[in-house]
Amino acid sequence: MNVIIQLKYAIPLLVFMDDASEDTFIFGLDFQARSLATLTNDEEKSIFIAGTQSLKNENQIYYFAYDENSDQKLFKQTFPHDAGEIWYLAGCPIQGDVFASSYMTKNCKPKCSIWRLKSLQGSTTETLQLNETATIDVEGHRYVPRFLWKPFSASEACILIGSHLIFVDLKNGMEQFNKRKVTVNEDSQNPLTVAKWDPHHDSCCLTLAQGTAIFGWDSRSNKQTYLIEDAHSLCIRDLDFNPNRPYYLMTGANDGFIHFWDIRKTKERIARFAHHSHWVCSVRFNPVHDQLFLSSSTDSKVVLWCAASFSSESVDLSFNNDMEDSNISNIPDGPLREYDDHEESVYCCEWSACDPWVFASLSYDGRIVIKRVPRELKYTILRLYSDN
Repeated sequence: MNVIIQLKYAIPLLVFMDDASEDTFIFGLDFQARSLATLTNDEEKSIFIAGTQSLKNENQIYYFAYDENSDQKLFKQTFPHDAGEIWYLAGCPIQGDVFASSYMTKNCKPKCSIWRLKSLQGSTTETLQLNETATIDVEGHRYVPRFLWKPFSASEACILIGSHLIFVDLKNGMEQFNKRKVTVNEDSQNPLTVAKWDPHHDSCCLTLAQGTAIFGWDSRSNKQTYLIEDAHSLCIRDLDFNPNRPYYLMTGANDGFIHFWDIRKTKERIARFAHHSHWVCSVRFNPVHDQLFLSSSTDSKVVLWCAASFSSESVDLSFNNDMEDSNISNIPDGPLREYDDHEESVYCCEWSACDPWVFASLSYDGRIVIKRVPRELKYTILRLYSDN
């Protein structure tokens, strides 16, 4: 199936109006920022962390915990990160109190640090302390590193930098580590821009983007597994695997398009989505309902999309005929909602790790927005599951 969805500047959005009671939280960080991550937890809270990127001032890590069932719906705390400007954050997939930061020091040296959050005993309020457990030096490179936790693991990770992968084994409470460096396609003039672990098949393979190409890499044999040379016409900025359907991934690039792929059939894409008017910086599948996905762009927009026809459900979302205030009979593939809460480039968007209806976005001017999927759409999807 080869679906091309051309929606740029032409077809209006299929809009789900927010209920007046829907929560939207907007905060301004002290400095510009481009790193955002979500953390897991056992308390059904939506936790996001964001890092600032200032050359002159002391950088900070912001912690946001959203709980719609609490009287204080949002808890916020700030921690210093004086080591340097933060480019990327990555939450540990199985330990909600652990995350990694990738940054450049004030002397322009690339490093990654592992951090652990700890509750302060005896405090009358919810107060956290942030401790650095390890610093991983990746000197000898002029590129910004990117730390990638291996799925379902708190002891294995990979660092993407330049044309290299550095595989890391963490030991003794993450205070010690071993490194193994692998060079990937060193002949290319373009550095590796993004990588993601494949969450399926024992999580032994990664998909990498280099320029306009994407390719698979087996971490056991250190060999390429597949190649799509011209996945986009301009540089690929992000990619994400479908969490429920093996082999399916999507890519976003500087050409403004979002492409869907089956990595078993690399000669043609499954679909092309177009709505953004500038670079696509971030793409994210919903962790539970994979017919939904998010994208953010340097056009200052965040878009909520539907891709039901090639999701794990592979069925159309539809309204009940007796649904009030709606004359829409079904929800086709394409954009569902465009959010214009930002005024600058939106470099990151993330779904909550604990609530599939909550997501956050971050723009370069330091504005972070936490929102919920429109209630009307949420109930439509839940009805779909109950009917099947």
